[in-house]
Amino acid sequence: MLVKRHLPPLCTNALSVALRASFTLVALLALSMLVPTKWHYSQQADCSVSIYLTSVDQFHTEIVLPVQAPGFDWRQHLNLAQLGSSPFSYRFISFGWGDRRFFIHPAYDPISIFDALLMPSAATLHIWGHSQSPPRFSAAFEVKELHLSRRDYLKLARFVNGSILRDATGKSHYIQAGFYPYSAFFEAKGNFSILRTCNIWTADALKQVHINTPMWAALAPAILPQAKGNCPSRRIQ
Repeated sequence: MLVKRHLPPLCTNALSVALRASFTLVALLALSMLVPTKWHYSQQADCSVSIYLTSVDQFHTEIVLPVQAPGFDWRQHLNLAQLGSSPFSYRFISFGWGDRRFFIHPAYDPISIFDALLMPSAATLHIWGHSQSPPRFSAAFEVKELHLSRRDYLKLARFVNGSILRDATGKSHYIQAGFYPYSAFFEAKGNFSILRTCNIWTADALKQVHINTPMWAALAPAILPQAKGNCPSRRIQ
């Protein structure tokens, strides 16, 4: 005869509380993806610099900046020859920050993803050149064009440049070729974790120049829809 066993009341109550807390946390995080961090906008006169914000497969966001803009020339800060065989043709450069192990050796099984999120690890920047102006992307990408003042662009470029890990002489650390023939991985400052994802890095960069971001920016789908500043913006793909 089988005897039906029940969990002690204390265990049952603890499990119930834990489940409710988990559901509440998930609901709050989902809502915070919809809550903006910027509520007031004022149109400004100088919107002369175009940048692009991309999201690939609703998973990873990157920032695309002009190679040369007033006050900042990426050729003075990066060896573009490390990005491929046509460095002089590049008009824009994409920057994507992320987990070094996962980025360089991507694996999308649950164990690898949880390991990347729960075990903080060194970061990398995936940097790639674009010869077209405006840059072109495959159908897997969502793309939004944003405009900045020259002053704000300098802030953004300095933030991105400051994310590159350099030695005492100011030289960047090349790791290996990237996903494309015109890209490469470089060592980056910081550590990737569930509290500091690739998309949070993107949001932090946008905050430098008063571009709206969601309150919780860990997931890519929350970034592009909310990205809006004091200059015009438009979804182009």
